[in-house]
Amino acid sequence: MDGVHIVTSANCRHYEAALEQSYRLRHRIYIQELKWRGLPPRDDGRELDQFDTAEAVHLLYLEGDRVLGGTRLVPTTEPHLLSEVFAHFASIRGVPRQPDIAEWTRFYVAPERRAEGGPRLSAPRKVVIMRRQPGSTNSSSEGARPHRQMGVMVRPRR
Repeated sequence: MDGVHIVTSANCRHYEAALEQSYRLRHRIYIQELKWRGLPPRDDGRELDQFDTAEAVHLLYLEGDRVLGGTRLVPTTEPHLLSEVFAHFASIRGVPRQPDIAEWTRFYVAPERRAEGGPRLSAPRKVVIMRRQPGSTNSSSEGARPHRQMGVMVRPRR
């Protein structure tokens, strides 16, 4: 089925091929295209880091069996990019660590699917923290402002 698929530890066995594709697409974007330094070097053509754990939730956009984009959510109760690598960015308020807050990183869209003349999606350079509203399954738009500025629409589900 085409669309966004939510991949968790509970269903990842059904998405092994899609996850493999997503790691290769991330390598293509982050290593080859954006030339990120500081990512763990790998010889297998995949981009993975220490936060791609069983606790991570991957949102993958699939058309047929092809991954065309995705992102990653990491519970802040686990080690995450902000807590382990960029804690200095949270020096005033501290690193969030709550069960209803997730770190949202690794935004990527296949280059051939980006709008021509549209934003280049510099979102991969940002860390966004999303907080779930009490009694709700959707996230607040608190962290959506930077994405709107890049042309990415973030709307809460009604």
